Order: sequence, then structure tokens, then C-alpha cells
Amino acid sequence: MTKMPTREITKRKYRAIQKRYSELYDGKRLRHDDCILQLQKEFFILHSGTIQRILLTKLD
Repeated sequence: MTKMPTREITKRKYRAIQKRYSELYDGKRLRHDDCILQLQKEFFILHSGTIQRILLTKLD
């Protein structure tokens, strides 16, 4: 588990990424790596490790 972000805008972005992952994985039934690639394109993130770190971050 990674450190929770403190800025509100960052928390909103993390929530949006986590929600979109859930839609792709659970709703459209895409594979995990396909979901990561899609999120990278949609949110303009270069490294897949960044997406994976965001998905592991617990938000309250």
C-alpha cells in the first residue's frame, strides 16, 4: 500500500482512475494489462507502474 495523497485534486484524479479501471475490468471484462494501457491513454500517463501504484492506493 502506498502513501495517501494529501491534495484534493490528486485524490479526485486517483478516484477517477480507480473508478475507470473498475468499469473496464468488471464492466467491459478487459484483461488487466489492457485496462492499464487504456488508462495510460485516457489519463496521459507514461508509465504503467504509475497506474498500478494509483490502483493500490487506498482512499477514504
